[in-house]
Amino acid sequence: LWTPSVPPPRQPSAFTAWCRDHQIRLIDTGYRAAMEDMACNVLALGQDRVISPRHSSATNAALRAEGLTVLDPELRLFAHGGGSAHCMSMALARDPD
Repeated sequence: LWTPSVPPPRQPSAFTAWCRDHQIRLIDTGYRAAMEDMACNVLALGQDRVISPRHSSATNAALRAEGLTVLDPELRLFAHGGGSAHCMSMALARDPD
């Protein structure tokens, strides 16, 4: 599992230790990219494929360097609204049953 995240020094040490123990690598997106461009809002598709916003070019390069296939549609307008690829996969309505 590959997870874009705020740089590890900013994460609680217990969290980074847990990720390391579970073989989860943290990719440094940088705080500004994470907050302004929603660079952490990536959708995992399985089989080493993710959807990540095109404007998150540094994050996408880091994901590709880890061997992932990055599908990168243009999502900048969604990022300006506070969402991106992962947010777009959420249900709009749920069956009450």
